[in-house]
Amino acid sequence: MTRPEFARMFSLLAVQLRYTDADEAMILGYYEALEDLEPEFVKAAADRLALQAEWFPKTSEWRAAAGAIRRERIEAQRQHLRRASRPLCRVCDDTGWAPVDMVEHGRSIRRVTPCGCREQRRRELLGHAPLPALPPAIERPDREAVQG
Repeated sequence: MTRPEFARMFSLLAVQLRYTDADEAMILGYYEALEDLEPEFVKAAADRLALQAEWFPKTSEWRAAAGAIRRERIEAQRQHLRRASRPLCRVCDDTGWAPVDMVEHGRSIRRVTPCGCREQRRRELLGHAPLPALPPAIERPDREAVQG
């Protein structure tokens, strides 16, 4: 997130909450306090604060709102993925960790490495990609129909 991008978010929120005491130094202070967060969560938090806050938030309140949105999106994504009848990623079975077979000192060792699907899950959390379509459920054959 750049300072000009953040300044636009800050200014809009200040106008929406009728906060007239903001100046460049304040915007810079808020920017430095929030710049380590994903801009998508900072923006979503500003949107939520504009609707729910009674006064202009402190940096800690803005960070808390961004963190709450992040946690909500993670939980929504987890619930969505739990509804899948089978894992979406065949490499890691949706754990985020891909197995890697290595040979050390003549012995075969199984290790793990971050799976490539992590970037897709991250894009979904940030709102850059929709949640994945769930594969159709695999129907179990009816025992009576098989036997009979």
